[in-house]
Amino acid sequence: MSSLFIETQDIIKITGQRFYRRGLDYYKKGRVHQLSFNRAIQCWSATVKGASSYQVRIFLFKDDDLEATCNCPAYEAHYTCKHIAAVLLAISHSQQPNQVYQEPVIQQSTDPFPLRMIQAFEANAPGVSQDRQLLKIMFILTEVKQGANMETYYKLSIKAGDSQLFIVKDIEQFIEALLNQQVYKITNTFSYRPNLFSLMPNDLLICELVEQAIHHAHVYRTDFLELDNRELVIPPFLLKELLAHLVGSMLTFIKSEDNSSFAEIHSYQSLPQLAIQVELSNQHAYSVNLSQLFKHHFSHAYQLLVYNNHFYFLSSEKVKILKQLYALLPYRQKQTYLINRSQMPDFVGHVVPKLKQIGSVQLSSETERTLKQAPLLPKLFVDEEKGSLTVSCSFQYDQIEISPFQKQVNHEQVLLRDFAGEAAIIQKLENSGFHYLNQRFQLFNEAQIHHFINNVIPELTNQASIYLSDKVKLLLTKSKPQLHSNIDLNHQTGLLDVQFDIEGITKDDIDALLEALIEKKSYFRASNGPLIDLNDQTFAEFKALADQLRIKKKDIQHGEAHIHAARGLQITQALSNNNTHYSKTFKQLLTTLKHGRKDDYPLPVGLTAELRDYQLIGFKWFKALASYHLGGILADEMGLGKTVQAISFIASEKETAAQQKSLIITPASLLYNWKKEFQKFAPELIVKVITGTKTERRERIKSNKKVDVLITSYPLLRQDYPVLEDQQFDIVILDEAQAIKNHLTQTAKATRQIRATHRFALSGTPIENRQEELWSIFQTISPGFLGSKKQFVNYSNEQIKQITQPFILRRLKIDVLPDLPEKIEFEQYSDLTIEQKQVYLVYLQKMQQKLDEAIRSNQFETGKLDILAGLTRLRQICCHPKLFLDNYQGESGKLSLLLTILEQLQAQGRRVLIFSQFSSMLKLILAELNKLNYLSFYLDGQTPALERVEMAEAFNNGDCNVFLVSLKAGGTGLNLTGADTVILFDLWWNPAVEAQAAGRAHRIGQKNKVEVIRLITEGTIEEKIFQLQQGKRELVDQIIAPSNTLLSSLTEAQLRELLTFEQNE
Repeated sequence: MSSLFIETQDIIKITGQRFYRRGLDYYKKGRVHQLSFNRAIQCWSATVKGASSYQVRIFLFKDDDLEATCNCPAYEAHYTCKHIAAVLLAISHSQQPNQVYQEPVIQQSTDPFPLRMIQAFEANAPGVSQDRQLLKIMFILTEVKQGANMETYYKLSIKAGDSQLFIVKDIEQFIEALLNQQVYKITNTFSYRPNLFSLMPNDLLICELVEQAIHHAHVYRTDFLELDNRELVIPPFLLKELLAHLVGSMLTFIKSEDNSSFAEIHSYQSLPQLAIQVELSNQHAYSVNLSQLFKHHFSHAYQLLVYNNHFYFLSSEKVKILKQLYALLPYRQKQTYLINRSQMPDFVGHVVPKLKQIGSVQLSSETERTLKQAPLLPKLFVDEEKGSLTVSCSFQYDQIEISPFQKQVNHEQVLLRDFAGEAAIIQKLENSGFHYLNQRFQLFNEAQIHHFINNVIPELTNQASIYLSDKVKLLLTKSKPQLHSNIDLNHQTGLLDVQFDIEGITKDDIDALLEALIEKKSYFRASNGPLIDLNDQTFAEFKALADQLRIKKKDIQHGEAHIHAARGLQITQALSNNNTHYSKTFKQLLTTLKHGRKDDYPLPVGLTAELRDYQLIGFKWFKALASYHLGGILADEMGLGKTVQAISFIASEKETAAQQKSLIITPASLLYNWKKEFQKFAPELIVKVITGTKTERRERIKSNKKVDVLITSYPLLRQDYPVLEDQQFDIVILDEAQAIKNHLTQTAKATRQIRATHRFALSGTPIENRQEELWSIFQTISPGFLGSKKQFVNYSNEQIKQITQPFILRRLKIDVLPDLPEKIEFEQYSDLTIEQKQVYLVYLQKMQQKLDEAIRSNQFETGKLDILAGLTRLRQICCHPKLFLDNYQGESGKLSLLLTILEQLQAQGRRVLIFSQFSSMLKLILAELNKLNYLSFYLDGQTPALERVEMAEAFNNGDCNVFLVSLKAGGTGLNLTGADTVILFDLWWNPAVEAQAAGRAHRIGQKNKVEVIRLITEGTIEEKIFQLQQGKRELVDQIIAPSNTLLSSLTEAQLRELLTFEQNE
């Protein structure tokens, strides 16, 4: 417990702001001595040098509690003081947090200079006496009037001495000397010496207060130019505390500014009862005697009255009254004033109540006989006139009835009106919105009318007599209306029909009332009379529903609203079950949204894929939402087969509706991948890819009667949507739907123009940066489902999740691990770009010509080496023509596909190995990754062995997410189990090498499922080689063996097959 870590704010709480400031000054001046800690009793102790030496003790208790004591006079009065503050500061600064306090080590100095210095000054010091005499101090307050308003201030002067008192010529220096125990010369014959004189404890406290006044002296010096160093203005905030001690001082006096009076201050107390006399002067007037006010001096600045050296401190309300009175008195020299009989009612009603707050008002018996006093009875007559509310008001006193703002006419007897009571009634009316027009109060606002009738009138019944006309009685709401609703699902429109009914409201009024709620009006006047409070809790549910679902006035017809079925769960959350009825079909919808559809949807007959369990769930999710005309986002992690689930759904819908057509919108790099997937999993469907020139594309779109599925890309959609929007599709699938995450782009706008019965999105990353991206996707697949963007951004993440949960299906690999093989292999197809295709066809034609020439000249066997080199050139072109054409300026379809795939993988935190047999291709890839700020490693045959090992270890430890590896360098000896994805950028001659490359990641020690993605260029030699790999493994092994002699087994027909190109439709 020796450690005491205390903050500045804690010290201020213990000692108060004033004592803290003084204690800080003492601490800085080094007045804390002999600081020590007694472990036995857990107590800090110190001596503080002030006017005397004071002993301070700080006792420590459990839970950082403490108790401080001091033997100074201030502690006896306040139970705290500046000495305690100084010691707490010393303790606080002696220790650092998290360190245990250690007793200070005192080192003995061997330097003789300090001792000689002490001896030199000690020789000139006066003798020290144990019996010091008291220094006599006289404190003199002088009243000063200053400024245009002759405001009263008090200035202080001081005399000091022993047998004789002398004027202190510089108060600031004198007070500083006293408090710091320094010698101060008062006159040539007398000086204050701390070793000879001591101070009374009360005088010391007064000096400390004067020190505070000195700190504020600069505020008054500009106003009191006549002040010199002998005088000090006492700030108003200090006077009350200072007087408390001055009264206890032996020598304290107050004098007038002109020195005409000089008296001792006796005491201060609360305000006495000032006697104010009112008498009947004659039949026409009364006299009011205010003489006692002249006997008191009033100071607004100090908020006090002074009389006979007694100081009376006042409340703020009394200060306000006296300020008004004394502001008038300087202009009137008399002490008695006449009040005309006609003025008497106002005087008694307005002035007397105020006078009673500062004194006693004494009415003579003659005066009382002329006054009539009776209780106030307000009367209010409430009527309705042309849509406005009128109130005629009168105030009755016995038999006398007076209108508001009316003066008394009969002066024979003065009526003592209750102006405060009258004002309270008028204030109530004005606060309710009434205006006084044509001798009555009028109210025009319908909301205020309803509030007044139903809320204010009941309050006024205890203060006034209320009379309601028959018209007004009709406006009273007799009972609270109840809102009932009935919800049904309309299968034809796919909308929810929500019918509203309100008890006590006619059918003709329901639409108008609901529209008033939508417009956020506060009240509604029913055709049959009553005003209805629309802020009543009864309507809170409908208003919340209208806000959430953006219900407009035009959406309400005959008490019914038609709402998107996807908002079914929101409707049930907004509307109370007690007053809401659900139809059977709506209950089924709710079950589907909450728990999924239990129907056993059969897989399409023509589907060749064998769906895993989670994929079957995805297929049923598609079917269930579509059955209610709803859309959604399939957000499975990459590699879980979003494409095959969507194809299964499209094939199933095709079986039930032969004429239906589907549209797939995908990134350009994935166009032919979709085509291949349809050919693989749903070969019976007729699929057409929309490519070619603008004219060719539009012709393909229009001639699609026999086509089941159209596939286009987002870039082409921007150009073709004027033609596509004329088509009616049953299903639209948005692949990689993050492409429309910005709803303002032309791509997003074009996508929203497509007409379709069912819309679904596929995206492993529906939210990449901001939640607005999710809104943009849903605005395309389910317009209006999430309300306006402005509303959506105000939703919390939890609200968004609750609303969208039934319409987003997301599974991660970790969720479906039992369904996955250890290694997942699949292909992604790319297309040659226009420039790339031109280069490919030129070299392909050269190769075909070489083959024909070799056959015609009977040099087929000898020309096989040239043919092999030509095949390599074609494969390089599939990767990128820049591999051997330095001046090639076009792009690569396969490189674009790779970057698209990497973007998805990076968003999911995947770790990727990219293999290629061409190191120059890897360098092109590396350059693109650097542009995108991807951290990656690169390894080829030139990489030193030690550096390879270091990079492999760093990659496995997670230092980066992409590793580029060449075939020759990475085929053997590398353990890259940190990867979970392998991309084979180009096909290799030997399939065994592909398996070996995949094995870099998929080997013992790998904890994750590994995906192997082959990138294949559609219609080229790469696809031919892959087909041979899949169908004729033994023949391929012979053809692609590295030994040239194996080429001798190739037939002419086999070579011609490799040198064909299939144009995409």
